[in-house]
Amino acid sequence: MGKKTSQDYRQSQEVKGYTIGSTAAAFLFRDSILLAQLYLEHRDWDKVKNSVMQDNLLQIRTLTAQKRIYSEAYTRVKQLSLEALEILVFGTRDEQCQIIWYAICMKYDFVREFALEVLAEKVKRHEYEITIADFNLYYNTKAELYDKLASISESSRKKLQTNLFRMLVSSGITDSEKKLRLMIVSPRVRELIIKEGILSPAIFPSVVMGY
Repeated sequence: MGKKTSQDYRQSQEVKGYTIGSTAAAFLFRDSILLAQLYLEHRDWDKVKNSVMQDNLLQIRTLTAQKRIYSEAYTRVKQLSLEALEILVFGTRDEQCQIIWYAICMKYDFVREFALEVLAEKVKRHEYEITIADFNLYYNTKAELYDKLASISESSRKKLQTNLFRMLVSSGITDSEKKLRLMIVSPRVRELIIKEGILSPAIFPSVVMGY
């Protein structure tokens, strides 16, 4: 897997367009680590998929659900550089969560911009509680810019909201009461993000950066 650059990322975003996020899956901690482990073992994504599907490694009852969750985890993890994958597999739990959040923010414009435009701005104002009203204001602002958001159903919007808040808890950015947590980003995760230059470290808005 070659080293990713900010230009590669921008070009991929131009092709994909504005990405919202899956309403069917949340953080996928175990699944993401499993796929990264298999990739480091095989260095071939086709072999990873075959192993997962043949042996039901995701431990999901129906084939349809198995394919859906695999696709969601795969499209996140595949974006990661080899160095990021190694941290995801061999790092501490906090580092693993931070790398998964990094991958989620790379994949989903909606999530990344929420972190940068809502959460990071809250921290600057010393406001540490995230509310449903914050989400609704952000969503409505984006819906004015992107037809894809304006056209989704109310139920899909609510699922998007629910999963976003769950991801924030799973990543360690907020607690279960929707309050921003004081968290320390691992020095090597921070160095990786800066070195790759794909996203801003501010995707961890409530953070004290580790040194």
